[in-house]
Amino acid sequence: MTKSYKMRKSHRELVEMADVEAVLRSARVLYLAMSVDDAPYVVPLNFGYVDGVIYFHCAREGRKIDMIRANEQVSFSVAAEVELIEGEIPCKWTTRFKSVIGFGRARVVEEREELVRGLDVLMAHHGAELTGYSEKVLAKVCVVAIEISLMTAKQLA
Repeated sequence: MTKSYKMRKSHRELVEMADVEAVLRSARVLYLAMSVDDAPYVVPLNFGYVDGVIYFHCAREGRKIDMIRANEQVSFSVAAEVELIEGEIPCKWTTRFKSVIGFGRARVVEEREELVRGLDVLMAHHGAELTGYSEKVLAKVCVVAIEISLMTAKQLA
């Protein structure tokens, strides 16, 4: 995975991969961007991250999965540690945050072992106890893996 592209305001960039991954691990919602036939689509998702891969689950049918199957190239964004800072006048307000923006290839997970791993990663990301999954659940759920090819992070403090 390539870590970053050149950021315009480089003094805000998080340059250590451990810091970038810490932002991903602390964020609770990921915004996934997809595009097919010049029609962009962005959706918020629960997700989990481990070892350069983002996992999320969804229905086996619908617009999101149709778009991923038509074009596996995706982009994503997360924000963490968000805090509104009020100013004395409206244009002096700001927001502190850390964010990650990335790109990758999304694919529907087919193998049972990775399906369970993806669900485990997702559940652990949100602090849930891992208790196993019924065969009925595994037969119905769709897990998508995003193999990250490039990402960058910044902080506004």
